[in-house]
Amino acid sequence: MPRKLKLINESDLRIAQRLRRARLTARVTQDELAKTLGVTFQQVQKYEKGTNRISPSRLALAAQALGKRASFFFDPAVTNGSPTPDCLVEFATHKDSIALAEAFNKISDPEMRQAIVSIVSTTARAWQ
Repeated sequence: MPRKLKLINESDLRIAQRLRRARLTARVTQDELAKTLGVTFQQVQKYEKGTNRISPSRLALAAQALGKRASFFFDPAVTNGSPTPDCLVEFATHKDSIALAEAFNKISDPEMRQAIVSIVSTTARAWQ
């Protein structure tokens, strides 16, 4: 009998993205989270990509380990009552995003901050 294909839906992908974002924000490695969940780091990778669904009990464990309420994974993409733009959700899933954001927030000079935004924007256009 042929295997059934797993159909991943938008909710599964949102949970996957939020799991990765929460893990990166908490500065927890995939290996550390895997040990907490009783799975391999490869399984955590699959959870974060949305390749495999994470069970409710494991999601509750992950939430606890990452300092989040379980509802964090199920609520619509909302932060402080307003929708989170897709670019911020995507940004938060990159490994170096937190370090970049922390460094940028330490710069108090508005002109310097604007210069950095300009440099990054120009670089991004050049690499497209």
